Amino acid sequence: MSGKKHIRDLASLEREITVLKRKAFKLQHKMDEQVQHLKENSGSMFWNTIVGQSSGKSPVMAAIVGVLLQNEKVQGLIKQLTGKIADFITKATGSVFMHESDAGGGGDK
Repeated sequence: MSGKKHIRDLASLEREITVLKRKAFKLQHKMDEQVQHLKENSGSMFWNTIVGQSSGKSPVMAAIVGVLLQNEKVQGLIKQLTGKIADFITKATGSVFMHESDAGGGGDK
């Protein structure tokens, strides 16, 4: 669709609602996939960021981070934290979709 459509009858309104619901579903599915990717990879991305930055600047810092990476408790805490962040994002985006669907389409003219 390019631009606004003028809805002149109930049938065209129903078609437009169906199209918009389909788009919303696809967007929500895409966001769910991205949040899942974040949940699965955020811990390693976080550590790669820390290790990548610290190893080039300080061998001592790289050694400390290396020891932390090997600690299972630290790894578990990082996974829990990133999981909670991803869950928060999921709930927040789900809440946005719910509010938009409750609003009934806005009504811009």
